[in-house]
Amino acid sequence: MAPAPEQTSRFTSPLFFWEALRGARKGSQYIPRLVLPAVLLTILLVTFAGEDITQTTASYFAESAFNLYITIQYLAVGFLTPLHVAGTIVDERQRGTLLLLLTTHLTPREIVFGKMLGSTVPILAVMLAGVPVLALLQLFGGVDFVKVVWHTVLALLLMLAFA
Repeated sequence: MAPAPEQTSRFTSPLFFWEALRGARKGSQYIPRLVLPAVLLTILLVTFAGEDITQTTASYFAESAFNLYITIQYLAVGFLTPLHVAGTIVDERQRGTLLLLLTTHLTPREIVFGKMLGSTVPILAVMLAGVPVLALLQLFGGVDFVKVVWHTVLALLLMLAFA
């Protein structure tokens, strides 16, 4: 019997890297990464365009914009994660490669986790696409860095829960 393939970590398998690579090669992955920051900036400009931003109102503006950003990020994660993850096992079955995948030395846990985590990489890229908007909001002040990290961790946990 052939030896089992070398593991990369306890929770991922070579299938994770294959799924992440396959997802990155899809041309449609660029659209959400471009649309989300554009939508965020447009909403911020439309919402706060009529207001004069002074030194005293800058922190209020930044805090309101951050709350809006977090709401949109949570909605994007909640909408995009099931779309990307739901069809991964079904795609293997439709292509006829699920039976071949089950004959490998990978355990069912490694197959499911590898495909799940690999298909969440594009959603992570969409989340990272909003970082420049957060950097702009940091210039105004009023947004605590701990709050930014806390909501980012919550968004990652929400992404894993929906996966």
